[in-house]
Amino acid sequence: MTNAATLPIPAGTRYSTFSWRYGKNNHEGNLYLLSDYDAAMYRIVPLKQGEVIYRFTTENMNGLFFPLIKVNADKKLAYFLTERAHDEDVCEFEGKGIKINWFWFD
Repeated sequence: MTNAATLPIPAGTRYSTFSWRYGKNNHEGNLYLLSDYDAAMYRIVPLKQGEVIYRFTTENMNGLFFPLIKVNADKKLAYFLTERAHDEDVCEFEGKGIKINWFWFD
């Protein structure tokens, strides 16, 4: 099975730039809307009100790696994939969200 986290994202689908704090460091990244393929594949993932799944990148990431991230814009929280998700190719997010500092929507 192809690891969907490594599929390239079509150009022009950037949705937002955002920033979060992890430890003592601030990080910035770009959110991308899911492709039709992703939307169909991940529609079974349970989401609470206000949560949306995106793909994201940072300037330090390889250009072919776009992992999933779950965002609750209302609560300004980001949920990253668990280690199990990376190791076993499942869609599982951390239970505790990380506070988002800001969004900038295109």
